[in-house]
Amino acid sequence: MQDDKPTKLILPALNLSTDPEVLIFNINDIKRLRNEHNILGVLTGTLQQYQQQNLFLSVPLKLNPWEVVWLLETKQAILVDSIAYRRSRLGDVIQNTNYEGGLITTPNCDDVKTDLEIASKYEVPVMEYIRKYLSNSSITKDKFSTYYKYYRYLQNQGYFINPGLKFGGDLVIYPGDPL
Repeated sequence: MQDDKPTKLILPALNLSTDPEVLIFNINDIKRLRNEHNILGVLTGTLQQYQQQNLFLSVPLKLNPWEVVWLLETKQAILVDSIAYRRSRLGDVIQNTNYEGGLITTPNCDDVKTDLEIASKYEVPVMEYIRKYLSNSSITKDKFSTYYKYYRYLQNQGYFINPGLKFGGDLVIYPGDPL
């Protein structure tokens, strides 16, 4: 049986021209980031029943720039222009859908492009992402590089890493999953 899971994660870059954030909405991708890559990210959504709180957060998962660069550097993911990618997927669905006798039919799976094939057409180079991030941030290129080297070393050692702002630091390091 063929594995349905793509070999690389697709990371959608939102607002690439102004503020290149990477938000993950797919629960399976969030699980995969945590279980396979020790990436925690930060949940930024609210639950419908608890809208005015910050204790129980939900999707999307926001990845910090070091997590994004590490995933790209290790070839675990590709970064795509979210708007162009979504427009293309929508166009393919509209183009490939046929109506026959009140039924919607689609071509066999062998003829359909995979998400990864479509996404690769809209891939954003890592240096462009870093340049856009730095142009909208107070952090310098040298400081970004230094922080990333620390992050990469700790990530490659298998640690789980969270932003440390809540505790007055840059990062909070866990030897195992903090849950």
